[in-house]
Amino acid sequence: MDAGVIDLVCSRSLPEGTAQLIQLLRDSIKTGIFLPFTRLIYTQDGTALDCCNHSITPEEIITMDWLTSNVSGTLPSFQQLLSEAQALVRIQGVQKI
Repeated sequence: MDAGVIDLVCSRSLPEGTAQLIQLLRDSIKTGIFLPFTRLIYTQDGTALDCCNHSITPEEIITMDWLTSNVSGTLPSFQQLLSEAQALVRIQGVQKI
């Protein structure tokens, strides 16, 4: 987010207070005040990742093949990706850990 590559888009129908809170969190992440990946993280399968003393690196984020326990849904399999996305996955080297 601090590089401007990723941003957060919210519904315009959010209550004003909620929108302000989201903007505060967004700005805190962008400036490095709030590090959302520096904590104990649980994956959907219950695996605990202890990141309390360090933040997940950008490389680890890019190659993540798991979702946190508070996310509903699943990641598509490689075969479910569009051919363009499959090519990108091959270039990036995303793989199971």
